[in-house]
Amino acid sequence: MREIKFDFLYYREGIWVHDIRTLEEIYFSDPIKYLQDMKLVAIRQYVGLKDKNGKEIYEGDVVRFEDEEREHIGVVMWSNASFVVKTDDYEWLSGLIKGDDYEVIGNIYENPKLLKDDKNEFGKV
Repeated sequence: MREIKFDFLYYREGIWVHDIRTLEEIYFSDPIKYLQDMKLVAIRQYVGLKDKNGKEIYEGDVVRFEDEEREHIGVVMWSNASFVVKTDDYEWLSGLIKGDDYEVIGNIYENPKLLKDDKNEFGKV
């Protein structure tokens, strides 16, 4: 069974802070004091996999991967009761079966320009 944890992503004046916590830590602890002055931008769930470099993959991550034809860049998201990777032209429903097929290159909040167009449907800070 995968570990259930979340990345609380905070922002203030050009500074991004990731506060990663398990369910137990969320339930039994208070937010860190220095985060109280920052804006909570997103709560991103861990998908239970690591990319080919050993980095944990979270919902909202921008990933790079290849198929037989070309390289793709897509966003990790929750769809149809599973985590999938959505590109500009396709939703990879088989999704994140093996994390080592992907490379995390950023996320939609800190790196929106990694996506082809700047019409980031996930919003801006």
